Amino acid sequence: MKKKILIITFIILLIFIVVKKINYKYTLTSLEKYELVENESIIKKINYNNKEYIISKYYDNTSSWSNLNILLRDNDYYILKKIKKCDTLDDASNLFVNNNEIYIHCIGKVEIDKYTITNLNVAQEKIKFNFENTPNISQLHMTIDKVGNKYIYLSSPSKVDNTIKDAPKVKCSFKEKMCSYVR
Repeated sequence: MKKKILIITFIILLIFIVVKKINYKYTLTSLEKYELVENESIIKKINYNNKEYIISKYYDNTSSWSNLNILLRDNDYYILKKIKKCDTLDDASNLFVNNNEIYIHCIGKVEIDKYTITNLNVAQEKIKFNFENTPNISQLHMTIDKVGNKYIYLSSPSKVDNTIKDAPKVKCSFKEKMCSYVR
């Protein structure tokens, strides 16, 4: 009797795995395949949940701003999210990956964009922090140094007030949306 239950459990598990694989491949075919354009470069690779995600950067002839893509790589590339007009630094220091979350500060914009990858979906959230207590950080040119559960740590190579010796570094609370200097 125990042997029959074990065999039936194994068969059900095997069927579940096969159905899950078929469902994933079917869902994958519903996505738009993507070919990298001539001047497109991969700026970040993300391995999460046994999948490879890519963030790519390219320019087109509609603007001087760069554009980004969040891609899934499964032999081919599949487009998950197109991010238009989002300049990033060449070293991608204004972009931070924390598991399935991508934080991007587009140069020239004051908010941080948070993208959350869940399987084949990407949700976007715009986070605007209050820099009232940190007037010397350039909100238009920030790098993302670290992201924790409660805080995001930002710095800026540009200063509003050049009389301050060091480049400003701040930590901003996700809960209160307030920032304070880090010394």
